[in-house]
Amino acid sequence: MKLLHTLLPLALLAAPVLADASTVLYRQNFGNSGSAKLNINSASVDWRGNRAGATGPVYTIGGTGGNALEGYANSGVWFTPGAPNNLPNVNSTTSQSDSNGFIYTSGNASVPTYSSLLYQNIFTIDRSAYAVESISWTAAATTSDSQHRLAIRLGTVAEGNVAWYVSDLITTAPGGLGAFDNTNNFHEVAAARSVDMATANWYSFDWGTDGYTIGESAQLLPEGDITAFGIYAILSTSEAATRAFAFDTFTVNVNAIPEPGTLALLATVMGGVFCIKLRRKS
Repeated sequence: MKLLHTLLPLALLAAPVLADASTVLYRQNFGNSGSAKLNINSASVDWRGNRAGATGPVYTIGGTGGNALEGYANSGVWFTPGAPNNLPNVNSTTSQSDSNGFIYTSGNASVPTYSSLLYQNIFTIDRSAYAVESISWTAAATTSDSQHRLAIRLGTVAEGNVAWYVSDLITTAPGGLGAFDNTNNFHEVAAARSVDMATANWYSFDWGTDGYTIGESAQLLPEGDITAFGIYAILSTSEAATRAFAFDTFTVNVNAIPEPGTLALLATVMGGVFCIKLRRKS
């Protein structure tokens, strides 16, 4: 009985290990407290953008910390007014309202945009501490045949070991998003999208001033911390330059990985329970 009283507090400490520990590690709702579109060049938002025409080049659109190290400075990505969803930001920042905007990219007649990479590289996911369960968002596009991919970066520019990967194609349907800068109907047409990280296929993804290149062979996501993540959107494969793509509520769901000490505590508790059962049988 004394052993049971000793083990009971330990069991309470170890109980969270046995429970479903799924939690939101990161969430970005793009905010806009005014009626006008805000360019991410002039706002405190942790996201950056790159876009390409039919053959390049890739233009870089700056966010927090200035322009990205790759590409060239340009404009063209906004977060714009939309209906609030009342979900707070987690490990992400914006100087505007947390929940009444979205981010989009589009092209026009003078700058046709065929594809865009929208991503953040401020927050890092430590994969030794967290197992990423899923990544989800809401998305909309001008046409129902628009597609996009989840994009993940491992490594850092400073260490010279950057490697980007993208998931299988995801249909952005339904369509109906207004073209170019008439996208304020986003929350009327957007649909939820998600990638299950345990079953996802990944493809190498290279980009530079000449455009984007996606590998042909599927693979598992290599080990290493996730140092950037976002969406690679394919707006158009034709000359339809006024198509647009938008998303919001980008969310990373994780399970905490127990520390070795916690696992040892759990093993001690389970061993003690086993001993108690043996004593009662004898």
